[in-house]
Parts: sequence; C-alpha cells; structure tokens
Amino acid sequence: MTRSISVAWVIKGLSRGGAEQLLVNLACVSSEHNLKIQIMNVLGSRDDLAPTLEELGVHVTSIGRDLRSRVTWPIRLIVMVYKQNIDIIHIHSPLPASIVRLLARLIPRRRFRIVYTEHSLWSAYHRLTRLANALTFSLNDVGIAVSDEVRRAMSTRAQNRTRVIFQGVRIDQVEAAATDSDSVRKEFGIANGAVVVGTVGGLRPQKGTEYLLKAAAIALQSNPELHFVIVGGGILEPNLKYLTRQLGIDRSVAFLGVRSDPWRIMDMFDIFVMPSIAEGLPVALMESQVLGIASICTSVGGIPEAVRDNVDGILVAPKDPESLAREIRRLALDGELRRQLAEAARRRSKDFDIQRTMRNYFEVYQSLLDSSITGSVP
Repeated sequence: MTRSISVAWVIKGLSRGGAEQLLVNLACVSSEHNLKIQIMNVLGSRDDLAPTLEELGVHVTSIGRDLRSRVTWPIRLIVMVYKQNIDIIHIHSPLPASIVRLLARLIPRRRFRIVYTEHSLWSAYHRLTRLANALTFSLNDVGIAVSDEVRRAMSTRAQNRTRVIFQGVRIDQVEAAATDSDSVRKEFGIANGAVVVGTVGGLRPQKGTEYLLKAAAIALQSNPELHFVIVGGGILEPNLKYLTRQLGIDRSVAFLGVRSDPWRIMDMFDIFVMPSIAEGLPVALMESQVLGIASICTSVGGIPEAVRDNVDGILVAPKDPESLAREIRRLALDGELRRQLAEAARRRSKDFDIQRTMRNYFEVYQSLLDSSITGSVP
C-alpha cells in the first residue's frame, strides 16, 4: 500500500466564505483518499469554521493569532512543514501564497511542493496583492483556477501554468439540511404563499448587495408583498442597513447575519439572487442549485459557467438595479417559470459534486508526489 500524502492547506482566515467553505466540503470527503490533511490559518483570529473542521478530524493551526506571529508566520509555517514532513503546501489565498513562494525559493533542495488555487478574478484584488501574486505565480508547482473565467483573467504566462478544477458542494449534506421550509417561514413571520427573495454571502463590496437593495426598492413599488432575506455578515453590514432605512424598505428586508444553518434558511427562498460585481465560482450559488431554487445572477466571473441564461437561471448585468428588479418581478409573478428554472438548477447542480473536486485534487497531489520521487518535472 502506498503511503499517505501529507498536505497542508494554507488560508488567510476561516471566516464563513466561499473558499473557506470549500475546505470544509473537501474535508468531508478527504478520508476516502490516502491523504493526511491539516490546515494552517494565517489570521488565527478569523476562525469561525475551525471547530467544524476539527470535528471532521482536520487539525487546524493558527499561525498568526497575535501581532508578533503575524510578522513571523511564514518562517513558522516552513518550520512546521519540515518538522511534520509535509509533502504538499496547498495555498488558497493570494498574499500568503506570494510570501510562501518567495520563501520556498530560498530553500535549497526543498522537499515539499506548492499548489495554489485561485478563487477570484485578479481584478478583484488590491493592486499590491495582484502585483505580488503575478510576480511570484511562476513559483507554483501547480496552479489551479476555480473556473475558466478566473483562469482567463490571469496573465498569459499564469494561464499557461494553470488548470481548471471546478469547486463543489456536498450535495447529500445540503439536501439533507432542507427539511421544512414552512417552519422556517413561520419562524420569521413570513406567510407560506409569500414570495421570498434571498441572497447568501459576505457583506463586502465585491458581493454587490447594495444593488440588490436598490432593486428591492424598485420591485416593492409594484410588488409590496415581496420579502427579502440577506444571510451573511461583513464590513458593509452597517452601511447596508442604513441604506435599507434610507430606501424605506426596512420592513421588507431581513438581515439574518452569519448563520450556522444557511441551507435551512435558503430552503425557504423562492428566488436566489447573486448580485456580485466580481466572482470566481460562488459556493452559495451551487448550494442554491442543489436546493432547486430559481436564481437571478450577474454575468460576472465564473457565474455564467454555472448558470446558462434562461436555462438554469437568469443572468443580468452587474451594477444594474433596474434590470435586477425587472427580473425579480418577472419571477415573482410567474410561478411556472420559477418551477422550470428550479428544476433545471437542481439538474445542473450534479456537475458540482465535491467528490469530483476532491478526486481532481488528489490526482494533482499524487502526480506531484510521483514526480518528486522520480525527479521529473510535474
């Protein structure tokens, strides 16, 4: 029997987000492969998902919890990698990746290999992060992009060193969490017949939540019975709540914050909205497809790779609340169209099974380990 492959997943933080949830999803199925996984969390203070990962048997080490360690974490990481005989460092955040790549370059005859997954468009990053990522990208042993559009957004040189592996979700787990939408509606005082429009995601600029609120204000003028639900937290939460009051729609919009049961909440949505300005391939969108929810999404990043316009959902331009409001009204009034899109979305979700993602990752790890043994170029 071949020995297990020791892999350290490195990420900037473990707050609830798409890349972070991907690690949880992968951890759920990693035991089916010959892997020994651990996670190194650079910003140890952002560890919402750490308990969940520990429960799954994945050890989490916070390597940058205080000010001093946030300066010395790269050296600490490399020391830990050597002490624990890590085979693969798989990094999921651009700035930590840039630092680790440079540090690894200085190590003669290093034993570990570096894999990097790009989760977002380069244009979405701060310009210094983007520059550091671009200048050091060639130091990866393998680069991975979560969608074709994310890969196309890279420099030509980086594209040539990158393969696409779509993210995935635990289809069985998401389906099992959706049990009784009527009781969820009752919990929040929403009538069973009312149309619920919802979104799930971090409340930060790239998610475009302000445009959903502006669209809600327009749609509510002709459809005052609509309910809007926003799941997630982030730096823009106070600003968005203030905007809701300014627009006079606070009685029709519920901010539920960060939830440990997002799938249960999503199951009461009639319409799922992804109003993003920039995206890789959003996990929340794939989860909504598993739940069979008709979706309206902006045509940015990898979203059109998951949603075909008027087939699996509806696509609109970003930063266009009028178009978004028009499509919300259309779906709210057309129950048959919602049903058709919901069924198509559920069928589409089968293409985003986390088992497939994990198999592809394992193949990458195994090929790197084999090349290390033979001395060949991966």
